[in-house]
Amino acid sequence: MKLRMLIFPLLLLSILSSCKTKHVKSYWSNSISIDGKLSDWDKFVYLDDVKSAVAVANNDSFLYVAFKTNDKTVAKKIVMNGLTVWLKAKGLKSPKYGIKYPIKPEADFRNLNNKVFAPPYRINRRTNSPPDISNLINIVQKQQTGFEVYGPGKDDIVILGFNNREGIRVSIGIYKGQFAYELKFPIFYDPNESHYSLSVKQKDIVTLKLESKPELPEQQNRPRFGSPSGGLPPRQGARGGQHGSMPGIERGGNMPRMNSLTQGFSLKIKVELEEHH
Repeated sequence: MKLRMLIFPLLLLSILSSCKTKHVKSYWSNSISIDGKLSDWDKFVYLDDVKSAVAVANNDSFLYVAFKTNDKTVAKKIVMNGLTVWLKAKGLKSPKYGIKYPIKPEADFRNLNNKVFAPPYRINRRTNSPPDISNLINIVQKQQTGFEVYGPGKDDIVILGFNNREGIRVSIGIYKGQFAYELKFPIFYDPNESHYSLSVKQKDIVTLKLESKPELPEQQNRPRFGSPSGGLPPRQGARGGQHGSMPGIERGGNMPRMNSLTQGFSLKIKVELEEHH
C-alpha cells in the first residue's frame, strides 16, 4: 500500500502534458473586458502542438492573459480541475502569485443529473454521452463564488470574490466554438490600488505557467488564510471527494487506472511587456 501511495504521485507528475517554453510579445491595451469573450483581443500566438492559442496584453496597471483552445479534452480538464496561472517576475526563483479558476465547488458532482453532466469517474459509456462543453461551463460557473489566489507567502491561499477591490478578474466561456479563458492581474505596484502586484516595470519579462491538474489527496485539506483585502472567508473541511479516492480513478489491479481528465495540462510562456509609447 505504501509503495502504491509513493508511485501514484510520481506517475501523476510524469503524465502532465507539457511543451517547450513559448515566447510571446505583449501589446498595449486599455480596452479589454474580462467576460469570457475574446472579441476585444488581438495578436494571438497559435500553438499547434496543443491545439491552443494565447495572447497577452498590458497597460500601466494590469496584465491581461487570454487562452483559447478547440481541444475538448484540454477544455474539460480546465473546467473540471481548474486552471492555475502562475506569475513570476524576472529575477525570482519561484512564482509570486497563482490564480486558480474554476475552483472545486463544495457540492459533490455525483449529485448532479447525469443526463446533463457525466462525471469524470466510472463513466458508463453506453448510457452517458460526453457532456457538451457549453453545458459543462454553465453548470460549473453556477457553483462558483470566487477564485483562489496563492501568494505572496508560500502558504498564503485566499478566495476572492469576482468583484474584489484588488482588480483581479477571471472568466471562462465559449467564443466562436472554442473554449476561452481570460485573466486580469495587477503588475505595476500601487499600494493604494491593490495588495497584490508583481511590481514589475514596462519592458520587463514575466513568466507565466498555465497549469491544470487534479489535486492529490493530501492537498484536499490544505489550510487557507484570510485576506486583508476583502476576500471571502476560508472554506472549512475537505475539498473534493469524501470517499478516499480521487475523481477519475478506478480501483482494481495493482495500479489505479486513469482517464484523460486525470492527466494534467501545463504550458509555460515568457512574456515581454509592452512599453507605453
